[in-house]
Amino acid sequence: MNDEQLRSALQTEYLQIQKTLEDFDGRAITIKAWSVSFSLVAIGGAFASHSAPVLLVSCISAILFWIIEGNWKTFQYAHYARSGEIEEYFRGERQIDFAFQIGTSWSKTHLILKFGHRGTKTLTDKYGVSSKMSKILSRSCKTPWP
Repeated sequence: MNDEQLRSALQTEYLQIQKTLEDFDGRAITIKAWSVSFSLVAIGGAFASHSAPVLLVSCISAILFWIIEGNWKTFQYAHYARSGEIEEYFRGERQIDFAFQIGTSWSKTHLILKFGHRGTKTLTDKYGVSSKMSKILSRSCKTPWP
């Protein structure tokens, strides 16, 4: 693949990632809407029937929706690494040899976000994540970074 073909392929890949990120936002709003709606109905039902178990169900459902949204956001954030790499390429700060690596990048980044790793050197060495992107990911990780 020559440079012009690579640039075109990376542009296509970048636009696909941006569309995916926007789609994630739309679905996240839907999850929040269902969470609020169900929880309000359950709380209203609990107060109307003076039933503690219904109130407990509404609390548990709110927690479950929160967990679902957290996982959903983790899936979304996993796409930002590849998006950032492509942006760095177009700014001339990074060399990319292959296009259409969304799945590979997502898998690596998702593991980092889900299980966390300490230190940006580890991210760069183990997963080939650029130092700039590893700093961005370190702010999103569940575990604290040194």
